[in-house]
Amino acid sequence: MRQNMHNLKEGNNIRSYMKEFQEMKFEIPSMPDSEVLDMFARGLQEWGIDGGRHMRKATMSALESDQLLSIYCENLPFSWTTSDILSTLSTYGEIVDIYIPSEKSKSGKRFGFIRFKKGPRLEGVIEAISKVPVGNGFLHASWARKKTVISSEVQH
Repeated sequence: MRQNMHNLKEGNNIRSYMKEFQEMKFEIPSMPDSEVLDMFARGLQEWGIDGGRHMRKATMSALESDQLLSIYCENLPFSWTTSDILSTLSTYGEIVDIYIPSEKSKSGKRFGFIRFKKGPRLEGVIEAISKVPVGNGFLHASWARKKTVISSEVQH
């Protein structure tokens, strides 16, 4: 039964996975909670997807912000999902987060933010992404700028 539990994967439906996992867990009451949690997490999909506009790698939470590079990408085709972005741009480095806002850019184009884990393959990534053909043009990439947050608190 432990081997079956170890081989269980999420698939397309998280509810089915949870139900099947729980049924298996009840058949092994002596299994330590730490082992149960580990097996459950290993069976989950590597990517979390939120409505097709946000995709985050499960391991991203373990990374510090100084280990990540954020890229602003404009001229994304409206037909592209986060999965399309992942399959198209993952050749340039390890992508850990993709976010496509629902609004358009100031120039009326679809845009998104892609976070890469820092690594040697990121050399020239902006130029490379800007050469990816889409429709009658190309993607436009630049380093994402951090928003400046102004505190409304008055310091005494």
